[in-house]
Amino acid sequence: MKKQNLFFSLMLFLIFVIPVYTASGASESENILDISAMLTNLNYREIQSGMVIDSEKGTIPGIELSFSHQPSSSILFLRGITNLSYGSLDYNGGTWGGTALAFSHNSTLFNLEGDIGLCIGSKKILILYSGVGHTFWNRGMSNSTPGDYDEHYSLYYLPVGVILNIKQDGDLSFSIHASLRYMFSGTVPAFFSGINPGFNDVALNL
Repeated sequence: MKKQNLFFSLMLFLIFVIPVYTASGASESENILDISAMLTNLNYREIQSGMVIDSEKGTIPGIELSFSHQPSSSILFLRGITNLSYGSLDYNGGTWGGTALAFSHNSTLFNLEGDIGLCIGSKKILILYSGVGHTFWNRGMSNSTPGDYDEHYSLYYLPVGVILNIKQDGDLSFSIHASLRYMFSGTVPAFFSGINPGFNDVALNL
């Protein structure tokens, strides 16, 4: 596959959360533990000289674990999140020789994030937050394509987001989450030794 002047143009995650278990703490504060099923939609492209040289797309299932802490007497909001997704993605690109190539293969995505924010409103209806996170993507190999090799994408990011809590009568409540992520310090170790043990592995910057 072509790997020259990599440009990390787009990595989009759409996460749909289904709460499975929630635990609340003492009256002095609200501690919430969520275990959620999720779907991650990945749309990745590599661009060289203004042209897309390969792309990777697909939706894969995963699981997310989050813990949030909101002291009742404070506007402070603290949260930690980790999630893991695994499934098949569709690759569309070409060989080093320019031959068109398309296949599906399994990939793994892992996220770890810590957030701090402010609660707005007497019932903490609106939460504004930021933090820092890390994304790891094991892009994997086709296991059937000559010349293919493994890649491990590692990126740090700064999230800026908002949470809107909509509480109904009784214990029923809903929340809407939206965030933007600024990626930085990205690296891609390319394991060329998987093609030939005599080749050197290379670390590329995003």
